[in-house]
Parts: sequence; structure tokens; C-alpha cells
Amino acid sequence: MASNSNQRSDSSGSPDRRRRAVYRSTTSKRYIEAETSSDSLRRRTVDYEQGAQNDLQKQEHQKDRRMRNARMLRQTDSVRVLEESRRRQAERQVSAQDSRLQSGQTVARVSERSQREQREQAKLRREQRTKSQSQAIRYGKAYVFIAAIIVVLLAGAITYFSPAFTIKTVEVDGDWYIKADHLTEIAQVPIDTTLLRVDTNMVAERVAADPWVASATVSRKFPATLRIVITERQPVAVVYLSKADRSSGKDVWLLASDGTWLGELYELKSDIQGLDNQQLIHIDDVDATIYPQAGSEVEDPGLINAIAIINGFSSSMRTMVSWISAPNVVQTTLYLNNNVEVAFGAADDINIKEAVINELISKHGPLLLYINIRVADRPTIRLADN
Repeated sequence: MASNSNQRSDSSGSPDRRRRAVYRSTTSKRYIEAETSSDSLRRRTVDYEQGAQNDLQKQEHQKDRRMRNARMLRQTDSVRVLEESRRRQAERQVSAQDSRLQSGQTVARVSERSQREQREQAKLRREQRTKSQSQAIRYGKAYVFIAAIIVVLLAGAITYFSPAFTIKTVEVDGDWYIKADHLTEIAQVPIDTTLLRVDTNMVAERVAADPWVASATVSRKFPATLRIVITERQPVAVVYLSKADRSSGKDVWLLASDGTWLGELYELKSDIQGLDNQQLIHIDDVDATIYPQAGSEVEDPGLINAIAIINGFSSSMRTMVSWISAPNVVQTTLYLNNNVEVAFGAADDINIKEAVINELISKHGPLLLYINIRVADRPTIRLADN
């Protein structure tokens, strides 16, 4: 019963206890929540304060850093300004030095230019004086020279047209064959002409036109002599043409060593001298179509070959040759004074052929009648019968 009463009391008092328990539990929870909120609030407050303090420290740190940067910038700017100031001061100093140097150089240049101008002016004055003096000297010399020329021209004109230096004598030199009278005649020096008016070149041309004259020069020999110097052609052969008259000398021509026809023998006797003492070789049997003219050159091959043989012989060999038969080159034959007939042929290897002829004559003597020497190294001979 007691237990039942207790159970009823328990059952009857349980809502209050439950309310109280709930209240206590709620209060405890609220308290705990309040405490928890308070702790959280305190923590947030502490965190906020710490954050605010940190932010403040950061701001102060940033402020300090900005201030340090500002101080550094100010210091840098101060250094830069100082350096710029020093640089500008150095530039001003350099500029001042350059200005002084330029000024000095300008002064030096001006001074040098002034001195140079003074020197040039002095030189110009000297040149002008020298030029004036030179012009005066030149003009003086020119006047003197012109006066001298005028005097010389007047004197020359007077002398040229005056009878002074009249040619009275014509002097001839080098005339061995040609007679002096004949040379004087062909010179045709005008009568009463003077040494100044005579044309020496024309006189020389007239003299050189003679077939016997190889060259001629004419000179004046004051006061009254005209001198003519000639070089004569040397006659070496007498050529008998096909219709030659040996007794009268008609169609018998003299031939010079250079192959020039000197003229017919019968026409030359009055103007030429010394032929009798000249050793002339006769040339016969020539081509009948030869018609020579005085002063022209030989064109016949046989005669040209014969003249080359004569010119190539030594003087001793020439004296041994009596006459030459020259119908052509191959048949050219020599007839010696000792009656030896030499078939000579072309005028080549003349010295060798001459030596062979002399050797054969010495070896065979009067027995030797004929020599064929047309080929110098293969001569053939014919001897008289013993």
C-alpha cells in the first residue's frame, strides 16, 4: 500500500519534477549555451581585437614601410638631385672650359687668319711688284727684240735685194767621172744671182737628176761661192745590146753597180772622163727586147744576175773576168782572161764559187778549159788534151 501510495505520489509529482527537470535542463542548456555563446563571443571579441590589433600593426608596419620608402625616396631624390646638380656643375665647368678653349682657339684662329691675310697681302704686293717689274722687263725686251727684228729684216731685205754676195764661183766636189763643166751646166745657177737668193734645194734636185749622180748637196760659201758636193754612181759593166756597134759605141750602154743605166757610151764621151782607166766588164748576149733609158733601173733578170755576180766578186776576181754572157740566169757564163769558160749560173754562194774557181785554176793551170760551177759543191771541169 505504501508502495502504491508512493507510486501515486510519484505519479502525481512527476510532472512538476519533469517540469523542473526540463527547466533545469533547459536552464542548464541555456546557461551552457549562454556560456558557450559568451565564450564564443569572447573568443570572437578576442579574435576581433587580435585581428584589429594585427590590422593596426600591419597598418603601422605599412605606414612605417611607406615612411621608410618615402625617406628612401627622399634620400634617393636628394642623391639624384645632388648628382644632377654635380653633373650640371661639371657640365657647366666643361662648358666653361670649352668656351674658354673655343674662345682661345677662336682668338688663335683670328690671329692666325689675320697673320695669314697679312702674309698673303704682303706676298700679293711682292708679286704685283715683281709682275710689274717683269712686265716692264718683258716689254723692254720685247721692244728691243722687235726693234732688232725690224733692223734685221731691213738689213736682210736690203742685203737680199742688193747685189752683195753675188755668186762668182761654183765649186764642185766628188766629180770623178762627171766633168765639172757638165755639172755646172746641169746645175743651172742663174746669172748674177746671190748666195741669199739662190734656191739650193732646187739646184741639188737638178744635179741629182743626172743618172751619174747618186746624191747631191748644195751649200753656200760666203762671200761668193756656191759649193756642190756629189756622190757618183760607180760604172762596173759595158752592156752590148743586140744591135750594138762596137766601133762607134752606139747601143753600147754603161751600167752602174746599183743597176742604173748610165747612158750610151758614144753620147757620154764628151761629158764623162776616166773611163779608160776603169776596169769595166763587158756583158754580151743579152735579151734582144731590152730597151734601156738613162737613169732607169735594170729589169732584165739575166742582167740583174750578172751585176750581182760582179758586185759579189773580190777585186782580184773582177780583173780576171773578161766578159760575161748573160742571156738569162741559168745560162750566165764567165769568160776569163786565161781563156777559161765558167758556167756560173745564179748569183748565189758567190764567195764559195770564187774560191773553187781559184783552187781549180791553181791546181790545173793552163790545162783547164771549162768549169761548171752552177752547183758550188759539185763542180765539173774539162781539161785540154796533153
